[in-house]
Amino acid sequence: MKKNLLITIITLLGLLAFLPAYSGQLNAEDIKTLFSGVTIESTHLKKDFESSVYYDPNGQFYGLRDDSIFQGKWSVKDDNTICITHINGKVFCLMIEKEDGIIYKYKIKDNGKKIRIYEYKSFTKGNPNNYKYTN
Repeated sequence: MKKNLLITIITLLGLLAFLPAYSGQLNAEDIKTLFSGVTIESTHLKKDFESSVYYDPNGQFYGLRDDSIFQGKWSVKDDNTICITHINGKVFCLMIEKEDGIIYKYKIKDNGKKIRIYEYKSFTKGNPNNYKYTN
């Protein structure tokens, strides 16, 4: 357990080293570097559930969200948002921002107001949980 935690911390520090030192919105390249080929543990701040998701470089994601299978497709747009297409067809494009060393995912309302949705807890290179896409 301690070994896995240490590996996760070292991996997170290595991935964060690729990001700019400033706080603010991540650009498309930063988002691709941070997500592609990485398993991310996060907390939904409004609905209070945990998720663990592998973002495959092939554009698919799969994992667990609140103990349920969670899968679909992901992409990064030129407007610096990450778009998640759920298997049910719903699409969400959200902004990724770094604040005080913590990475968050935000929804932008029509009036321009930012709403913090997810807080990312850890980033682990690869797919250590062997999540698979299911039909």
